[in-house]
Amino acid sequence: LAVAGGAAVDIALGLAILWRPWARHACLAMVGVSLAYLLAGTALAPDLWADPLGPLLKILPGIGLALTAHVLAGDR
Repeated sequence: LAVAGGAAVDIALGLAILWRPWARHACLAMVGVSLAYLLAGTALAPDLWADPLGPLLKILPGIGLALTAHVLAGDR
């Protein structure tokens, strides 16, 4: 159930970023959701930090991209 809820939130934010009035807010929400995923993953399965494919580590560039999109959306 948590996976389906997370997927629904991800899809909703992906759609929200396509509509310009909501784009900046969606970017900040993406950062918040990513941080929540990161904290939950760290609390529930801290061994994922040592995984060779880096399932938790790859969240960090996504946060950077969302923040960059937030800044760029404000310039328009």
